[in-house]
Amino acid sequence: CEAVQNNKAAKLALLDIKQNCLGPIGAKSVAAMLVVTTSLTELDIQGNKIGNTGAEAIADALKMHNSCALKKLTVPEGIEKHAALKAACQLREVKLI
Repeated sequence: CEAVQNNKAAKLALLDIKQNCLGPIGAKSVAAMLVVTTSLTELDIQGNKIGNTGAEAIADALKMHNSCALKKLTVPEGIEKHAALKAACQLREVKLI
């Protein structure tokens, strides 16, 4: 995520980091990447333990990123019910799975 975050010109369309022992801190890095990435259309973070803190960070990133290209976000089981994340995905028209 740092490499993508630091290289704003990256043209990454799909990022699959499912089951990578990603926790709340890792989710914050994903959120920081989302803020600067304009080409990412699909993100899969299922099977990680991002918790409410990570879900909140991703929700905040989606809300603040006006040029977000993300169309599909696959999250760990139960996180799809996180109210702020659901609202952010609805705002940006991101399919939350």
